[in-house]
Amino acid sequence: MRRLLLLGLLLGSVAFAQSRVTIPREVTVKGEWIRLGEIAVIQGERDALRDITLGKAPLPGSERILRCAMIRAKVGEGVELSCPGKVKVKRAFQRLTEDQIKEIVLEHLKGKLPFARRLELEDFKVSGKAILPVGKVRYLVFENSRKILGRASFTVLLRVGNFEQKVLVSGVVRAWAPVPLASRRINRHQLLTPQDITMRELELSRLPRGIVLDSQWLYGKRTTTSIPRGSPFRWDQVEVPPAVRKGDVVKVIVDTPRVRAQVLAVVLEEGRIGETIRVRNLNSGKEFLAEVVSESILKVRGL
Repeated sequence: MRRLLLLGLLLGSVAFAQSRVTIPREVTVKGEWIRLGEIAVIQGERDALRDITLGKAPLPGSERILRCAMIRAKVGEGVELSCPGKVKVKRAFQRLTEDQIKEIVLEHLKGKLPFARRLELEDFKVSGKAILPVGKVRYLVFENSRKILGRASFTVLLRVGNFEQKVLVSGVVRAWAPVPLASRRINRHQLLTPQDITMRELELSRLPRGIVLDSQWLYGKRTTTSIPRGSPFRWDQVEVPPAVRKGDVVKVIVDTPRVRAQVLAVVLEEGRIGETIRVRNLNSGKEFLAEVVSESILKVRGL
Protein backbone atom coordinates (compact mmCIF):
# COMPACT_ATOMS: atom_id res chain seq x y z
CA MET A 1 0.00 0.00 0.00
CA ARG A 2 2.81 2.40 0.91
CA ARG A 3 4.52 1.54 -2.37
CA LEU A 4 1.37 2.37 -4.37
CA LEU A 5 0.97 5.71 -2.55
CA LEU A 6 4.60 6.63 -3.16
CA LEU A 7 4.31 5.67 -6.84
CA GLY A 8 1.23 7.85 -7.19
CA LEU A 9 2.98 10.87 -5.70
CA LEU A 10 5.96 10.38 -7.99
CA LEU A 11 3.81 10.10 -11.09
CA GLY A 12 1.83 13.17 -10.08
CA SER A 13 4.93 15.29 -9.60
CA VAL A 14 6.31 14.15 -12.96
CA ALA A 15 3.08 15.11 -14.76
CA PHE A 16 3.06 18.51 -12.99
CA ALA A 17 6.60 19.18 -14.00
CA GLN A 18 5.77 18.59 -17.65
CA SER A 19 4.79 22.28 -17.98
CA ARG A 20 7.93 24.12 -19.01
CA VAL A 21 8.15 27.78 -20.02
CA THR A 22 11.14 29.18 -21.89
CA ILE A 23 11.52 32.90 -22.59
CA PRO A 24 14.38 34.38 -24.67
CA ARG A 25 16.24 37.56 -23.79
CA GLU A 26 14.43 39.67 -26.43
CA VAL A 27 10.84 39.25 -27.62
CA THR A 28 8.42 41.17 -29.85
CA VAL A 29 4.67 41.55 -29.33
CA LYS A 30 1.98 42.92 -31.65
CA GLY A 31 -0.91 43.84 -29.37
CA GLU A 32 -1.29 46.35 -26.55
CA TRP A 33 -0.86 43.67 -23.84
CA ILE A 34 2.03 41.29 -23.20
CA ARG A 35 0.77 37.72 -22.93
CA LEU A 36 2.90 34.77 -21.96
CA GLY A 37 1.84 32.72 -24.96
CA GLU A 38 3.24 35.37 -27.34
CA ILE A 39 6.71 35.67 -25.81
CA ALA A 40 7.41 32.15 -24.49
CA VAL A 41 7.71 28.59 -25.68
CA ILE A 42 5.34 26.58 -23.51
CA GLN A 43 5.60 22.82 -23.23
CA GLY A 44 3.02 20.79 -21.41
CA GLU A 45 -0.69 20.48 -21.00
CA ARG A 46 -1.41 23.73 -19.18
CA ASP A 47 -3.00 25.86 -21.95
CA ALA A 48 -4.11 28.45 -19.39
CA LEU A 49 -0.50 29.59 -19.18
CA ARG A 50 -0.74 31.08 -22.63
CA ASP A 51 -3.34 33.66 -21.55
CA ILE A 52 -1.43 35.02 -18.56
CA THR A 53 -1.04 38.79 -18.96
CA LEU A 54 2.34 40.14 -17.92
CA GLY A 55 1.59 43.84 -18.38
CA LYS A 56 0.89 46.53 -20.91
CA ALA A 57 2.94 46.46 -24.09
CA PRO A 58 5.17 49.44 -24.95
CA LEU A 59 4.16 51.89 -27.63
CA PRO A 60 4.74 50.78 -31.24
CA GLY A 61 8.45 50.91 -32.00
CA SER A 62 9.34 51.19 -28.29
CA GLU A 63 10.46 48.66 -25.71
CA ARG A 64 10.22 47.84 -21.99
CA ILE A 65 11.90 45.46 -19.56
CA LEU A 66 10.20 42.63 -17.71
CA ARG A 67 12.00 41.05 -14.76
CA CYS A 68 12.06 37.29 -14.56
CA ALA A 69 11.04 37.45 -10.88
CA MET A 70 7.80 39.21 -11.84
CA ILE A 71 7.12 36.65 -14.57
CA ARG A 72 7.73 33.83 -12.09
CA ALA A 73 5.23 35.37 -9.68
CA LYS A 74 2.64 35.60 -12.47
CA VAL A 75 3.23 32.02 -13.64
CA GLY A 76 3.08 30.53 -10.12
CA GLU A 77 4.71 27.52 -8.59
CA GLY A 78 4.87 24.11 -10.18
CA VAL A 79 5.99 25.41 -13.57
CA GLU A 80 9.57 25.07 -14.75
CA LEU A 81 10.49 28.58 -15.91
CA SER A 82 13.62 29.36 -17.87
CA CYS A 83 14.27 33.04 -18.55
CA PRO A 84 17.07 35.62 -18.15
CA GLY A 85 16.97 38.07 -15.27
CA LYS A 86 15.63 40.76 -17.57
CA VAL A 87 13.53 40.30 -20.72
CA LYS A 88 13.46 43.07 -23.32
CA VAL A 89 9.97 43.39 -24.85
CA LYS A 90 9.64 45.26 -28.15
CA ARG A 91 6.39 46.32 -29.85
CA ALA A 92 6.02 45.53 -33.54
CA PHE A 93 5.21 48.60 -35.63
CA GLN A 94 4.68 50.05 -39.07
CA ARG A 95 5.79 53.52 -40.13
CA LEU A 96 3.85 55.42 -42.78
CA THR A 97 6.11 57.27 -45.17
CA GLU A 98 5.61 60.87 -46.25
CA ASP A 99 4.44 59.64 -49.66
CA GLN A 100 1.82 57.38 -48.04
CA ILE A 101 0.48 60.25 -45.93
CA LYS A 102 0.45 62.47 -49.01
CA GLU A 103 -1.70 59.90 -50.83
CA ILE A 104 -4.13 59.90 -47.90
CA VAL A 105 -4.50 63.69 -48.13
CA LEU A 106 -4.89 63.55 -51.93
CA GLU A 107 -7.68 60.98 -51.59
CA HIS A 108 -9.44 63.34 -49.17
CA LEU A 109 -9.04 66.22 -51.62
CA LYS A 110 -10.49 64.15 -54.47
CA GLY A 111 -13.66 63.75 -52.42
CA LYS A 112 -13.77 67.47 -51.66
CA LEU A 113 -12.99 68.54 -55.25
CA PRO A 114 -14.77 65.96 -57.44
CA PHE A 115 -14.85 68.37 -60.38
CA ALA A 116 -11.05 68.62 -60.54
CA ARG A 117 -9.46 66.79 -63.46
CA ARG A 118 -6.02 66.94 -61.87
CA LEU A 119 -4.75 67.48 -58.32
CA GLU A 120 -1.26 68.24 -57.05
CA LEU A 121 0.05 68.75 -53.54
CA GLU A 122 3.24 70.81 -53.61
CA ASP A 123 5.72 71.73 -50.88
CA PHE A 124 4.27 68.91 -48.76
CA LYS A 125 5.52 68.72 -45.17
CA VAL A 126 4.71 66.33 -42.33
CA SER A 127 5.09 67.30 -38.68
CA GLY A 128 5.42 64.25 -36.44
CA LYS A 129 6.07 60.56 -37.05
CA ALA A 130 3.35 58.13 -38.12
CA ILE A 131 4.42 55.09 -36.08
CA LEU A 132 1.57 52.64 -35.67
CA PRO A 133 0.95 49.07 -34.54
CA VAL A 134 0.84 46.46 -37.28
CA GLY A 135 -2.59 46.01 -38.82
CA LYS A 136 -5.05 47.72 -41.12
CA VAL A 137 -4.76 51.51 -41.07
CA ARG A 138 -7.90 53.62 -41.06
CA TYR A 139 -7.76 57.41 -41.28
CA LEU A 140 -9.67 60.68 -41.07
CA VAL A 141 -8.48 63.98 -42.52
CA PHE A 142 -9.48 67.30 -40.93
CA GLU A 143 -8.97 70.66 -42.63
CA ASN A 144 -7.24 73.26 -40.48
CA SER A 145 -7.68 76.04 -43.03
CA ARG A 146 -10.88 77.75 -44.18
CA LYS A 147 -9.83 77.14 -47.75
CA ILE A 148 -8.30 74.02 -49.24
CA LEU A 149 -6.93 75.54 -52.43
CA GLY A 150 -3.51 77.15 -52.31
CA ARG A 151 -1.58 77.04 -49.03
CA ALA A 152 -3.46 74.76 -46.61
CA SER A 153 -2.90 72.56 -43.56
CA PHE A 154 -4.54 69.36 -42.39
CA THR A 155 -4.63 67.05 -39.39
CA VAL A 156 -4.48 63.36 -40.31
CA LEU A 157 -5.87 60.99 -37.65
CA LEU A 158 -4.51 57.47 -38.14
CA ARG A 159 -6.07 54.45 -36.44
CA VAL A 160 -5.10 50.81 -36.03
CA GLY A 161 -7.59 49.09 -33.78
CA ASN A 162 -7.93 51.27 -30.67
CA PHE A 163 -4.57 52.99 -31.23
CA GLU A 164 -4.65 56.55 -32.62
CA GLN A 165 -1.88 58.79 -33.90
CA LYS A 166 -2.20 62.37 -35.20
CA VAL A 167 0.13 64.03 -37.67
CA LEU A 168 0.00 67.61 -38.93
CA VAL A 169 0.64 68.22 -42.61
CA SER A 170 0.77 71.26 -44.85
CA GLY A 171 1.25 72.01 -48.50
CA VAL A 172 0.06 73.93 -51.53
CA VAL A 173 -3.04 72.42 -53.14
CA ARG A 174 -3.31 72.85 -56.91
CA ALA A 175 -6.44 71.77 -58.78
CA TRP A 176 -7.25 71.98 -62.47
CA ALA A 177 -10.85 71.96 -63.75
CA PRO A 178 -12.91 73.26 -66.70
CA VAL A 179 -14.07 76.80 -65.89
CA PRO A 180 -16.86 78.76 -67.66
CA LEU A 181 -15.56 82.10 -68.97
CA ALA A 182 -17.33 84.98 -70.66
CA SER A 183 -16.83 84.57 -74.41
CA ARG A 184 -17.47 88.30 -74.90
CA ARG A 185 -18.20 91.33 -72.75
CA ILE A 186 -21.53 90.80 -71.00
CA ASN A 187 -23.63 93.74 -69.87
CA ARG A 188 -25.50 94.05 -66.60
CA HIS A 189 -28.93 92.36 -66.47
CA GLN A 190 -28.19 90.25 -69.55
CA LEU A 191 -29.63 86.74 -69.70
CA LEU A 192 -26.87 84.22 -70.29
CA THR A 193 -26.97 81.82 -73.25
CA PRO A 194 -24.50 79.11 -74.40
CA GLN A 195 -23.07 81.64 -76.87
CA ASP A 196 -22.00 83.85 -73.96
CA ILE A 197 -19.87 81.11 -72.34
CA THR A 198 -16.67 79.31 -73.30
CA MET A 199 -14.90 76.57 -71.32
CA ARG A 200 -11.20 76.47 -70.46
CA GLU A 201 -9.21 74.27 -68.06
CA LEU A 202 -7.59 76.47 -65.41
CA GLU A 203 -5.74 76.08 -62.12
CA LEU A 204 -8.34 77.01 -59.50
CA SER A 205 -6.16 78.31 -56.67
CA ARG A 206 -5.19 81.33 -58.81
CA LEU A 207 -8.81 82.33 -59.46
CA PRO A 208 -11.08 84.51 -57.32
CA ARG A 209 -13.10 82.79 -54.62
CA GLY A 210 -16.72 81.87 -55.33
CA ILE A 211 -16.46 81.16 -59.05
CA VAL A 212 -19.14 79.10 -60.82
CA LEU A 213 -17.92 75.84 -62.36
CA ASP A 214 -21.22 74.50 -63.74
CA SER A 215 -21.88 76.06 -67.14
CA GLN A 216 -25.33 74.44 -67.36
CA TRP A 217 -26.41 76.26 -64.23
CA LEU A 218 -25.44 79.60 -65.78
CA TYR A 219 -27.79 79.25 -68.75
CA GLY A 220 -30.82 81.45 -68.32
CA LYS A 221 -29.38 83.34 -65.34
CA ARG A 222 -29.11 87.12 -65.28
CA THR A 223 -25.93 89.06 -64.62
CA THR A 224 -25.92 91.57 -61.76
CA THR A 225 -22.91 93.44 -63.16
CA SER A 226 -20.98 93.72 -66.39
CA ILE A 227 -18.43 90.93 -66.94
CA PRO A 228 -15.35 91.44 -69.13
CA ARG A 229 -14.46 88.99 -71.87
CA GLY A 230 -12.42 86.01 -70.62
CA SER A 231 -13.44 86.47 -66.99
CA PRO A 232 -14.95 83.67 -64.85
CA PHE A 233 -18.42 84.07 -63.34
CA ARG A 234 -18.72 84.54 -59.58
CA TRP A 235 -21.82 83.51 -57.68
CA ASP A 236 -22.46 87.12 -56.65
CA GLN A 237 -22.40 88.23 -60.33
CA VAL A 238 -25.37 86.15 -61.48
CA GLU A 239 -28.90 85.63 -60.23
CA VAL A 240 -32.11 83.90 -61.10
CA PRO A 241 -34.01 86.38 -63.28
CA PRO A 242 -37.35 87.64 -61.95
CA ALA A 243 -40.45 85.86 -63.22
CA VAL A 244 -42.42 89.13 -63.17
CA ARG A 245 -41.27 92.71 -63.49
CA LYS A 246 -42.57 96.05 -62.40
CA GLY A 247 -45.45 97.10 -64.69
CA ASP A 248 -46.43 93.57 -65.80
CA VAL A 249 -50.14 92.81 -65.78
CA VAL A 250 -50.81 89.40 -64.23
CA LYS A 251 -53.70 87.23 -63.09
CA VAL A 252 -54.04 86.94 -59.32
CA ILE A 253 -55.92 83.98 -57.86
CA VAL A 254 -57.46 84.82 -54.50
CA ASP A 255 -58.00 81.66 -52.43
CA THR A 256 -58.98 82.43 -48.85
CA PRO A 257 -61.61 80.94 -46.52
CA ARG A 258 -63.89 83.91 -47.30
CA VAL A 259 -63.05 84.79 -50.90
CA ARG A 260 -62.32 82.81 -54.03
CA ALA A 261 -61.80 84.93 -57.10
CA GLN A 262 -59.52 85.89 -59.95
CA VAL A 263 -58.51 89.49 -60.61
CA LEU A 264 -56.11 91.33 -62.86
CA ALA A 265 -53.35 93.29 -61.16
CA VAL A 266 -50.30 95.32 -62.07
CA VAL A 267 -46.95 94.29 -60.57
CA LEU A 268 -45.33 96.99 -58.40
CA GLU A 269 -41.94 95.29 -57.93
CA GLU A 270 -40.07 92.48 -59.61
CA GLY A 271 -40.30 89.04 -58.08
CA ARG A 272 -39.11 85.47 -58.52
CA ILE A 273 -41.14 82.31 -58.21
CA GLY A 274 -41.91 81.71 -54.54
CA GLU A 275 -41.41 85.34 -53.52
CA THR A 276 -44.20 87.54 -52.16
CA ILE A 277 -44.47 90.95 -53.83
CA ARG A 278 -46.76 94.02 -53.92
CA VAL A 279 -49.40 94.30 -56.65
CA ARG A 280 -52.32 96.69 -57.36
CA ASN A 281 -55.82 95.61 -58.36
CA LEU A 282 -56.54 97.11 -61.80
CA ASN A 283 -60.23 97.71 -61.00
CA SER A 284 -60.20 98.88 -57.40
CA GLY A 285 -56.68 100.35 -57.24
CA LYS A 286 -56.13 98.53 -53.93
CA GLU A 287 -52.60 97.32 -53.16
CA PHE A 288 -52.01 93.89 -51.60
CA LEU A 289 -49.42 91.12 -51.37
CA ALA A 290 -49.37 88.04 -53.58
CA GLU A 291 -47.02 85.10 -54.14
CA VAL A 292 -45.40 84.63 -57.54
CA VAL A 293 -46.47 81.24 -58.96
CA SER A 294 -45.38 81.67 -62.58
CA GLU A 295 -44.59 84.41 -65.11
CA SER A 296 -48.28 85.29 -65.45
CA ILE A 297 -49.98 84.03 -62.29
CA LEU A 298 -49.79 85.17 -58.66
CA LYS A 299 -51.75 83.81 -55.73
CA VAL A 300 -53.18 85.13 -52.48
CA ARG A 301 -53.33 82.21 -50.09
CA GLY A 302 -55.66 81.67 -47.14
CA LEU A 303 -55.14 84.05 -44.22
